[in-house]
Amino acid sequence: MAKTEKGKLSYGSTGNGELSNLAMELLKTLGEFDAVHVPYKGAASASVGLLAREVDAFFPATTSGMPHVKSAKARVLAVTTLKRAALLPEIPTIAESGFPGYEVNGWYGMLAPAGTPKEIIARRREYGWTDPAG
Repeated sequence: MAKTEKGKLSYGSTGNGELSNLAMELLKTLGEFDAVHVPYKGAASASVGLLAREVDAFFPATTSGMPHVKSAKARVLAVTTLKRAALLPEIPTIAESGFPGYEVNGWYGMLAPAGTPKEIIARRREYGWTDPAG
């Protein structure tokens, strides 16, 4: 559709330059098609936009997208990782779906304000958290 009906396909993102925006930009580049970008203010707003059919597609994080998939309000077409997701082994990757080389992975960290007492930071180990910075 994106190639045959230029300018008709739209996609939502969690905002300009956010991972959901960049994931589609990579797909557009590899697929040599265009789509209209509709930036929302976060995943909740973008999900509402998708469910209300304001946009045709959205790349949510698994945690924000799965409730809509489980309720059958949205459908997963492919995953962005290089390998199939353990949570959805029947769903192909985007690379498997005809876009070789496509891979997008997100990474999130937990931050604390500068000056947080060392006793509080040290408690993270009680929960199995590690400090990659040492």
